Amino acid sequence: MKKTLLITIDFPPQKGGVATYLNNLCRNLEHDKIVVLANKQEGSEHFDHKQDYKIIRTKLYHQFFWPAWLRTLRQAKKVIRQDKIEQILISHILPMGYIALLLKLPR
Repeated sequence: MKKTLLITIDFPPQKGGVATYLNNLCRNLEHDKIVVLANKQEGSEHFDHKQDYKIIRTKLYHQFFWPAWLRTLRQAKKVIRQDKIEQILISHILPMGYIALLLKLPR
């Protein structure tokens, strides 16, 4: 499996179907091949400590408007470089899809 970065705005301890699905996906992948970039939220440190895979928590800007999610793009670039990421998964097409597209474009 390629080293994978999952960029998501919905991830436990947040409740909901998408968060649960993504958690189950990550738990069933090779733990050294998945890195999650997710929103920092109350209780996330306690949840993250129990996981076998790497979770990076930050303030993800997920508004559709252009300037708001540029910070998330910069954070993703940093993780890709540091963790030698080979592929990207996203949880939502907007705006995370734009971020993934921009990361894929030739530099």
